[in-house]
This record gives sequence, structure tokens and C-alpha cells, in this order.
Amino acid sequence: MKVIVAGPPKTGTTSLAAALSELGLVVYDSDEQVSVLLDDWHEILMDGEEEPDFAGMFAGVDAITDGPAFSFWEQLLQTFPDARVILLTRDEDDWIESYRKQKEVESSYRWLTWFSSEFARVFEVADASEKFSMGSERFIPYLYRLRLRMHNERVRRIVPKDQLLEYSVRDGWGPLCHFLGVPAPETPFPHANQNASDYKQEFREIRNMILIGFSVRVLALASLASLCALGVSRFTGGRAPSAPR
Repeated sequence: MKVIVAGPPKTGTTSLAAALSELGLVVYDSDEQVSVLLDDWHEILMDGEEEPDFAGMFAGVDAITDGPAFSFWEQLLQTFPDARVILLTRDEDDWIESYRKQKEVESSYRWLTWFSSEFARVFEVADASEKFSMGSERFIPYLYRLRLRMHNERVRRIVPKDQLLEYSVRDGWGPLCHFLGVPAPETPFPHANQNASDYKQEFREIRNMILIGFSVRVLALASLASLCALGVSRFTGGRAPSAPR
């Protein structure tokens, strides 16, 4: 692994993931972590009897952004000691408001867990990750602010200065590319998921897939029930089965 992004959600992680991908790195943002490594994270966060095999989990991955991995930045740095660490920073009030909007989006789609056990596991992992990193899966602004400050100070204290970049996505390509030792692209720096727009779209797509799948299962069960009823009707010659004497 070449880059560990130690910034929590809503600090610009989606934008930075897109930027690192444009620089040619294989990036595991939260989407990839959940879609590819859901079983691993469920084991770590819900059971956690053994030390995680981060070297195996992230084999072939150049960079991680967002959760759950950002919460384990220190363990990842121990596993990949030559990796560079980027501490994403953002105005604290803006961060709190952005996090609030994301939690509102999440809450409005939790009902889907009743229709998909896999989606329920995703929420289990997300809740456990936030409880570990932010102190609670419930959005508690004061607690989240304290956790953010504690997290940032620990990153600054632990990571060697020559391996650490404190960075805001508003700074663009310059500081990032200088830190990584690569030329800056001529394309504009990507800015994604503003006002949780990408997050909302992703949840809408998930909702549609789950409901379509649920509808297909309901229709299949209804068809099976109709076939069973037809079979019974043919077997009895259209007569209702007689009661046992």
C-alpha cells in the first residue's frame, strides 16, 4: 500500500479517492471496502477474535480512503510502514453539517434492511465502524467533534513528519502531487459527493435493486402457489378435497 488516507468520512474522501484513481492508483474507498471486503469487516467489527490480516485484505491495493479502514490507519501503517499518510482536514462546522446530512440520508433508507439481509450486514458494519471511530453510531455532534480532534492530534503525533501530509481537497492537485512525487494532471481536480449527492444516488440505486429483487421473489412465490393450486385442482378433478371421515 502506498497511501493511507486517515481522514474520517465527510472530509473530502470521495473526491480524494477519485483524484488518487486519476493518478493511476488502485483505490479502495468505502464502496470497494464494503462490496469486496464485507465479510472481512464483519468479522473484524462484529466478532474480532483474531488480529486482522490487513496485508492479505489489501493485497494489490495502492490506497484506502474513508471507512471502515480509516479507523485502522495506525494498524495499516504498522502493516505498510513505507506508506504515505494523508490527513484530510475540513472546517469543523462544515464537517458536522455535512455528516448530519449523510446520517439523515442513511436513516431514510434503513427500512430496506427488512428486505435484504446483505444490506442489513452493510448497516451492521457501518454502525460498528462509527461506534469504534466516532464513539457512537448515533449522530452526536459534541461527541463527534471531540473524536475528530482526538483523531487528528493522534495522527499528527504518531506519523513521521516526512510521511504525513495535512491536506484539504480545496488545495487541488499541487500539494497532493508534490507529496506523492508525481506530475499534476491538466484536468480539474475532482469534487464529488457534494451535499451527499452521490450518497443519495447510490442509496436510490440500491433501493431500486432491492425492491425489484423482492418483487421478483414475490411474483415467483405467487406463481408457485398458483401452480400448486392448479395441480391440486387437477388431482381432485376440480372438486374440493373431501374431509376425512
